[in-house]
Amino acid sequence: MSENQEVEQQKVEKIVDEKEQEQEGGEDFANALFGVEGERNMFQSLVFSIFNEGIDDNVHLFIRIVFGGLFFTVFSLLFITNFNIHVCVLFVITTLLCVSLEWWLHEWNIEKENQIEEEKEDGEMDVEEEKEEKKTK
Repeated sequence: MSENQEVEQQKVEKIVDEKEQEQEGGEDFANALFGVEGERNMFQSLVFSIFNEGIDDNVHLFIRIVFGGLFFTVFSLLFITNFNIHVCVLFVITTLLCVSLEWWLHEWNIEKENQIEEEKEDGEMDVEEEKEEKKTK
């Protein structure tokens, strides 16, 4: 019985290793196409963020640049239209949208950091459990 279990365990480990290698191959392809995370330019980061979850600092910078252009345009319209009420409302809406997006990105980054910490703790617990299992065998 125990030999069969060991054979089954080896088969499972082999399948897990093959899956991990396939995932690493996909990451290598993405890194070759879009560059490594810290070395991507803004365009590569934008394209990478379309196909993958999350955003990096380059995409966040792009969002801020776009909002800067929007603020400049709406602020110019305020003076051109002599502070038309519709443009004033548009300026308020733009401001609220920018503030809410920045707040959401800040909260999202906090949640992302919390998940990373939890994964590290889970990984440490798994290692400790494996050590205990080896000691009991």
